[in-house]
Amino acid sequence: SKKIENAKQGGCFITTATVNYVGEADNGQTLTALRNFRDTVMSKTKSRRKQLDWYYTHAPEIVKSLDSLENKEEVYTKLYKRYILPAANAHKCQQKSDAFNLYKAGIKFALKNISPK
Repeated sequence: SKKIENAKQGGCFITTATVNYVGEADNGQTLTALRNFRDTVMSKTKSRRKQLDWYYTHAPEIVKSLDSLENKEEVYTKLYKRYILPAANAHKCQQKSDAFNLYKAGIKFALKNISPK
């Protein structure tokens, strides 16, 4: 879709914001693995492309909200250690469903942290 193509050209979304926050390079192993996951796994079925569309529609606002949190360091660190890095490692080990479930759980974690208490 158009949103996915635009996202491939840049944009500061949840994974990029998280790895940048923890000090990993944009061309580092984590982002490279998850970009490959997006391109080889997530873009293959209509249902997954629909989820990508949702992600690219909502992720910029999620990142803005995460950036405005008083405890953003804690949230970004947990997001990276519990979800982003394990999802990238799962993809590298060809564990596609684990990678998908970890990443989806990470998005839910981010949403939970920005929701009004």
